[in-house]
Amino acid sequence: MGDVLLDAIAKTMQFCERKSLKIDVSFDLRQLFIQKIEPILIDELAKRKISANDIITNRTDQPSLILRVLDDCSTNLFNSADIPAGIACTDALRYNFFTIVACVDAKVPLTLLGPAGCSKTLSFVLAEENMKVRYSVYR
Repeated sequence: MGDVLLDAIAKTMQFCERKSLKIDVSFDLRQLFIQKIEPILIDELAKRKISANDIITNRTDQPSLILRVLDDCSTNLFNSADIPAGIACTDALRYNFFTIVACVDAKVPLTLLGPAGCSKTLSFVLAEENMKVRYSVYR
């Protein structure tokens, strides 16, 4: 259940990204999500006897554990991918790439929203190239 939960958290956080959706509400949906999900993540890590420091390998300035985990996971995934020379690792590209790979792997539909030039198409192309059969464990 924990792996499914972490997958769901990763996918949902990107979808709920307030800046991408430009949600105009009186309360912060992202903060509400963090308040509800972070205790679940902490409990899951405690059950597995895993320290948060054991799973976060990159330095991140994110304020909450869940955001630090997602930031770290997206960085590790992007760094392990075959990215052509000349493509800069922006936050938008890294987060989009991570979300696409997570959703495709979990067979969850995804709608990626954002203004022109924020790496939507590029992240799909990179995800497709990196997820081709030659990398699959199911060959």
